[in-house]
Parts: sequence; C-alpha cells; structure tokens
Amino acid sequence: MNNLFIDLNRRFETYQDNLTPDELAQQSYMSSLYANQTGKGWDELLKDRLLVILGEPGSGKTVELKAQHKRVKQTSFFLRLEQLVTEELTSIFDATDNAKFDKWKTGKTDATFFLDAVDESKLQKEEDFFKA
Repeated sequence: MNNLFIDLNRRFETYQDNLTPDELAQQSYMSSLYANQTGKGWDELLKDRLLVILGEPGSGKTVELKAQHKRVKQTSFFLRLEQLVTEELTSIFDATDNAKFDKWKTGKTDATFFLDAVDESKLQKEEDFFKA
C-alpha cells in the first residue's frame, strides 16, 4: 500500500443526531458534489478544544489524522487509543516525542492530541475507552 497522502481539502460537518447515518453521508457527499462548501476545514477544526471525527471504516480518518499531525508536528502528538489501554505513554512515544511531551507538560503552550481508534475491535470493553 502506498503511503502517499493527497490533501483532498475535506470539509467536516457537525453531527446531527436527528439524521440517520445514511442521511448524514448523503448530506456530506452531496454538498461536495455541488461545490456547496459547508462544514469546517482542518484550519477551523484545529481551533476547537475538543472534537471527534466519525466516519465509515476505510474512509481515511487515520490517514487524515496522521497528515495533520505531521503538519503541526511541533505541537502535536499522534496516539492510538488501543495502545493507551495497555501501554505506558513513555513506551508508546519515541525519545523525541517523550522529550517533547515532557517539555509540553512543564510549559505553557497548547498541544494537539490526535487520538485514533485504528482498530476499534481492540477496545474490548467500554471501560477500555475511558481508561485510554
């Protein structure tokens, strides 16, 4: 598999719990077909304090998160949720990220944490999500 990332300038819609998953997908797909640029781009999303990106398996969420992590590398961390359930943070990060994390903890700057459920099936129990 090729790891080449092509920026699609995706737009992200706010979840609406009154719509079915099919209606949400249709709304998202149709707005891009008709150049109706609704939703938020990454620059807008990264201003939010907390957000969750939902999408179908294979829709590119992990690739998008990794690309954004690389784009804001100096102030971001990429972590897989299933790792946080069973591993210590210091063993997940490499030496560079450990040093960057320690510096962030003692500093006064913001950081972005890209937490990805790469393999949701590895989160065996509801408690695993909260532990992570």
